[in-house]
Amino acid sequence: MAELESALDQRLSVAGLAASHRYVHTSVGRVHVLIGGAGETTLLFVPGLGASAGDFPELLALLAQRHRLVAIDLPGSGLSDAVAFKGHPGRPWNQVISAVTDQVGISEFA
Repeated sequence: MAELESALDQRLSVAGLAASHRYVHTSVGRVHVLIGGAGETTLLFVPGLGASAGDFPELLALLAQRHRLVAIDLPGSGLSDAVAFKGHPGRPWNQVISAVTDQVGISEFA
């Protein structure tokens, strides 16, 4: 895992973003979260299915110039655990987002 984090850090650094890694434990597994930037507004970045935060280094760097950025790798993508449920992902994804915002301490986000 450390090698993957290091490779991701290098991609983010080239784009101009220094971010920290955090892992949140949820009802569907461990979820990887990147936190970077600063500002009054917190942006919650949730890539679509099959994508991860690491797929968008330039966009994340741009957003983090003016905002606090919290980027989630949904289960089954990026550095998060594999998908541990069956069926439509709507409810599990909502639970993941709630767990991340609670454990990272986000009360409001865009």
